Amino acid sequence: MRIDPILAILPKARRVKRPGATMWYCRTNEGLPGRARPDGYYLVHNQVTPQRPLGKNGFRAWVQDNADGLAECGCDFGKNKNAKVNRHYRVRSISP
Repeated sequence: MRIDPILAILPKARRVKRPGATMWYCRTNEGLPGRARPDGYYLVHNQVTPQRPLGKNGFRAWVQDNADGLAECGCDFGKNKNAKVNRHYRVRSISP
């Protein structure tokens, strides 16, 4: 049986399989990972202005196993707990 490496750092994360990537959503009460994510996994947030707590005004965060469509981000992740533990990314802007 293969152990899910993300559940070790986000035990309550909801796993969602999407075409091209698997995503683990950070729950509002769980916050961001308190330990560094494994290589090959990316901490990501959507394009909504970062808020605290996660989920406020549509701000969502997750870990995914594919970097397609991501851009490095330098925000403070809305000052959410553990924001400085991992480098993070945001979903790239989609041109109209």
